[in-house]
Amino acid sequence: MAKKEYLQRYILIVELLRRKSVSFLEIQEYLFDNEIDISQRTFQRDKEEIESLWGIEIKFNKKDGNYEIKEELSDGKFDRIAESFTIANALNQSETFSKYIFLEQRKPKGTEYFNGILHAIQNNLIITFQLNSYWAEATQRRCVPKAIKEAQNRWYLIGYDLDREDFRNYGLDRITNFEITSSKKATPNININDEYKNAFGIETYGEPTTILIEFENSQKEYIKSLPFHPSQKIMEENEKSFMTELFMLPTYDFRMELLKYGDQCEVVEPKKLRDEMKAIVVNLSKMYK
Repeated sequence: MAKKEYLQRYILIVELLRRKSVSFLEIQEYLFDNEIDISQRTFQRDKEEIESLWGIEIKFNKKDGNYEIKEELSDGKFDRIAESFTIANALNQSETFSKYIFLEQRKPKGTEYFNGILHAIQNNLIITFQLNSYWAEATQRRCVPKAIKEAQNRWYLIGYDLDREDFRNYGLDRITNFEITSSKKATPNININDEYKNAFGIETYGEPTTILIEFENSQKEYIKSLPFHPSQKIMEENEKSFMTELFMLPTYDFRMELLKYGDQCEVVEPKKLRDEMKAIVVNLSKMYK
């Protein structure tokens, strides 16, 4: 059986058990509806593979005789895997199907460095590369990588810069001449979750603050389905608008994101962010006179 068929089965099993706990017979019936036949022995092997691949543990509840996934898969990793597999599988079905799927035309994102970076992280190795800037001359960098982070459709390497003696972010799409050295270097630790918990995107400067934004109701479902930040909550609603509250860093990237909503949103607090948005709007108005 092809590897893609194994993956399709794993994904279907996880998607079913995320929705509800079910018996093995129900799993069999669900997979059969998707033209997949499975035995109890194969399912036990699949359980082990799913945990090994994605860290998702499928448990058997003896009380009701059902299988279940207890932990909430909230980090989005599995969803991205399932989405990527579905798209790739659809594109490979036939030339006829691929005519109806249109992907955005994007430049390479630097994902070709993933395996090398992960190897360096696991072994605490120094990497070197050329960092190409959009506004300055290219520079040579040496760092010990710590993590890979996605932000606004771009991938970033988070590493300890050995020359600057500090943690830095590097856009993978701007990296060339990438090399993994055999040298190891002990560096300070960083908790990535703590470092970026108040961030929008990749920027972490300044202090987090409470932000109040009023939106027109036409944007409500969109903003609820795609929150700006995990702290987001709706505070007030009326017939015309609703108020959102966030606790995060009001960085440049966030200001640019708010501009997408034009006159359908208004920053209420803090005053500093409101004034910054007002200055942008005033300058735009001058440009279009």
